Amino acid sequence: MRVAFIGGYGHHYLAGAVDGDKMGDALVAVGVASDGVDGEAAKRLHAVRFADVPYYEDYRVMLDGVKPDVISVGAVYAYNGEVVCEGLKRGLRVCSDKPIAATLEQLSRVRELAESGGNILLTESDLRSDK
Repeated sequence: MRVAFIGGYGHHYLAGAVDGDKMGDALVAVGVASDGVDGEAAKRLHAVRFADVPYYEDYRVMLDGVKPDVISVGAVYAYNGEVVCEGLKRGLRVCSDKPIAATLEQLSRVRELAESGGNILLTESDLRSDK
């Protein structure tokens, strides 16, 4: 699966699966992008973990360009919902840090998108998951 990473502030548990070949060829990083407000943090994520994959200032441009199968969302918390909705609208599998929405209206939109079209939405929580 082709994985794209958005944002540099949140957790990216899929990065650990891609990093160090834990998943072999099953997961491949194809891009890293800013969420639009975290440019320096996203650039650090790129430099430290994914220097060999393309970096994008605009995650929408990245999604159009690299066509990932799944996105890992670790945006500035108030922006996770916006990015999650964009991924779900595109029919992508989404693995997001908490919270997945910043308002009740946004949560309703996330729920609506997740329940339509067979989309997959996973909220990350690492308690006892990587031991």
